[in-house]
Amino acid sequence: ADACPPSSAPSLSSAPSLFWAAGFSFSRQDALQEVPYDSELRGLFWGEETVMAVRLWTNGFRFYAPCAPLVFHRWSRAYRPTFWQAAKSLHPPAETSRRLEDIMTGRVGGLYGLGHENKLTEYEEYANVSFSARALGCRARNGEPPDL
Repeated sequence: ADACPPSSAPSLSSAPSLFWAAGFSFSRQDALQEVPYDSELRGLFWGEETVMAVRLWTNGFRFYAPCAPLVFHRWSRAYRPTFWQAAKSLHPPAETSRRLEDIMTGRVGGLYGLGHENKLTEYEEYANVSFSARALGCRARNGEPPDL
């Protein structure tokens, strides 16, 4: 089922989204007050959006995407160094990797841990992913709207 209505004109409507994107995230300020960035996740690039999505979702927040293009992403990086060019390594420090695993397995509580509104397994089912198996289902790979 198509979540967005067909239209040739730009639309301000939105549809549920499976994932959260750091570069295109808009919310009320309480989202980042309730689920702030974790300053102990130093040097994290690959995984930042996943851990924030899980923390936001388990705290009761939901994700939506516009049904029409509103902005574009400049893919050329010729005008500036990229994260991986400036970083000493593509891999985060060992303590960051441990912290990430501790968050995802529920060993970090409080403000920087998983929330209590929804379970991690509910997000996995919704987004069609398995963190323990490190696998994406067809809906997740294809970016298909969630089953509601």
